[in-house]
Amino acid sequence: MGCVLLKEKWLNLEKYLKYGNLFDLDGLDLFLELNILKKIIELKNDKPIDIFNYIKRINYFQIYI
Repeated sequence: MGCVLLKEKWLNLEKYLKYGNLFDLDGLDLFLELNILKKIIELKNDKPIDIFNYIKRINYFQIYI
């Protein structure tokens, strides 16, 4: 999945989860952070689910999915 398409998907997720002017998720920030994380952990596949599965597997951020 290309960076442009991935960025678009995160921005769409932000729009979907937004309620009026209220939102807890910043699609652009999430895209940038996951892109950096992907480079740090050297994942070849850039699907968001692969990045989340990696985080879940190592339980680095104490995330409960």
